[in-house]
Amino acid sequence: MKNHIIQLILASAFLITSICALNFYIVGDDVLIYAIMLLTFTLILAIRMKNRTTIWNLVVFIGYNIPLLYCLHYKGEYGTSLYWWVFLLFFNAIHLLGIILFSIITQLKKRYTDKKTNNKMTGWNKVKKMLYYTDNEYIRDVIASHLQDNAWDIIYNYISHNTLFSINNNTKEDEKNCNISKDNIITIFFKETPLIRWYLNRKDLLEMDIDARFVTNESIHRHICNFFSNLSCLLDRDICILDNIIKTPPFILMKFTPNKPPKILEENVEII
Repeated sequence: MKNHIIQLILASAFLITSICALNFYIVGDDVLIYAIMLLTFTLILAIRMKNRTTIWNLVVFIGYNIPLLYCLHYKGEYGTSLYWWVFLLFFNAIHLLGIILFSIITQLKKRYTDKKTNNKMTGWNKVKKMLYYTDNEYIRDVIASHLQDNAWDIIYNYISHNTLFSINNNTKEDEKNCNISKDNIITIFFKETPLIRWYLNRKDLLEMDIDARFVTNESIHRHICNFFSNLSCLLDRDICILDNIIKTPPFILMKFTPNKPPKILEENVEII
């Protein structure tokens, strides 16, 4: 990129110097012709293209300029030089515009392709960066409000019948002895990993958190999405993943709405 910028600066300096020299040595309307020819030639060399494309542009450039310049200077009797002058101006202008348009279209196409490729290659990396970052804080808070009176029972029954998520490492004895009562903290395991904690502080409020250190791949993220999407439908409430509940105000990172796909919010939205 730096080399390309240096090439453009040098080409611009060469072009300005050459036009000043042309203006000094060539008088009349011919200065315009030579200036546009020089500009076209400079852009052919300066704009980044495939070698084959550059060579073909040079061949075309020489192919129409040499015969027309010959006609302008040696076949311009009886006023026909004006025709050759117009032809020179027209062909060089068309070639110049073509090069500029080619460069713009190539750059736009490259940006679009890079963006598309980047989205494909970094889909999981983007999700991990937005949701499961661990640089300053590895806990992602999960919250839902205005729950019905039997919400704790609904949540507990859902976890108990889930094949991937379980309470207290999926031992039946532990599940039977699990105390669903106020001020308790229940660990929810994903297979054998203590992934989620459930805080039983208020019956009208769902308070959980996700340990981002254990979300190491896209498969685990998908299971988390399915878990909270289903829970959202059972509770008939929106469930939100927050960056940090202690922050004022906390921001919503992801939202689970009943009977809708989960949505990652790319812009920070304050929780109301």
